[in-house]
Amino acid sequence: MKKIFTVLLVGGIAFASCKKSKNPIDCTAATNNMTKAAQAYATSQTKENCQAYKNALRDLVNNSSCTALTDAQKREYNNAIDGLNCDAQ
Repeated sequence: MKKIFTVLLVGGIAFASCKKSKNPIDCTAATNNMTKAAQAYATSQTKENCQAYKNALRDLVNNSSCTALTDAQKREYNNAIDGLNCDAQ
């Protein structure tokens, strides 16, 4: 649970410095999707919410328009993704 809130905090930082791009989903949308998915998973830790949260984190990390994300933050997100075992839900 602590990781979820850490990720939300880092996501807020990324959100503040997003720029427009030609990606199918821009940084702002990716950050919003991740935040909503994290909140849903924190409220109800189902397999579906877990997978949605993991996917939203991946979308954010892999989004080239999120230039404010440092390599360290991307590693932290990837560690959070790896730490989520959705099959155990």
